[in-house]
Amino acid sequence: MQVRKIGSMATFPGREETLEDVIKRLVPQLDRIYIYLNEYKKIPSFLEKYSNVMPILGIHTHGDLSANGKMIFLEYEEKDCLIFTLDDDILFPEDYVQTMSSYMEEFNYDVGLTVHGSIIPDVASWYYERTCVFGARKNLTYHHVINLIGSGTFVFMKNKVPLNFDQFKHDVYVDLALSLIALDNNVPLLAVKRPENWIKFIRYEGLWEVFKDEITHHTQLLQNSKAWRLEHVKSVWDMFLFKNSLNIEEYIKTHNLDREFCLLTKKDATPLSWRGGHVEMQKLEEFYKKIIK
Repeated sequence: MQVRKIGSMATFPGREETLEDVIKRLVPQLDRIYIYLNEYKKIPSFLEKYSNVMPILGIHTHGDLSANGKMIFLEYEEKDCLIFTLDDDILFPEDYVQTMSSYMEEFNYDVGLTVHGSIIPDVASWYYERTCVFGARKNLTYHHVINLIGSGTFVFMKNKVPLNFDQFKHDVYVDLALSLIALDNNVPLLAVKRPENWIKFIRYEGLWEVFKDEITHHTQLLQNSKAWRLEHVKSVWDMFLFKNSLNIEEYIKTHNLDREFCLLTKKDATPLSWRGGHVEMQKLEEFYKKIIK
């Protein structure tokens, strides 16, 4: 299946000195890259030398959108295509697009994939509560089922996850919005198998550092949805596995899937990585400190 591969990212002047290093790694891998320029008054000259890079000045369009600007592709791409949402502080490997595209093809383009993903427990009272975090630097030996993607490394088919740019013109919540909309539309989410440090980060303060010490709008959005809860995620995977294989054990093995989760989709049991543990206790402690403040 031949699909156009489209990248989309947002940036701002504070990261200009490293932006070309990020972009030049992606230019040979993608058919087009949209870059939403927050806070810029003019387009950096180095972007103009890449024929497949389309810079968009926020000052002439929607103003400062922060990370939401990475969804700008929605205003330009009408046909179905493979979308790569990207962060401007990641040095992507030269096989990034090929590897993620191959994984998508293995799953018939019916899933959403990320390098950084995590699991929010059903009992979460705060958006930053987690039972498990599959950080982008970690080695993973198989694809893990998750309910929250990291939009700096998210890959999905545009028509599988119906989106409207108006959803992203106000509060910043790209990771959560993409996760909830995908799961609402029965698109399974996976943190992909990869070697340690497959992608490398340029050290900047990001939205995680800005929001992690706050009780934000994300929490209310989370509480208003059931899409991320274990029961629904199990049903999404149950439908996906039924559609794709008569022999689930064999399918799990050949596709390097999260075996425990996939075998529990019809059972009233909680997979190990979805149970409370050290990570959840640490997050709860942080949450209670914020309440006390």
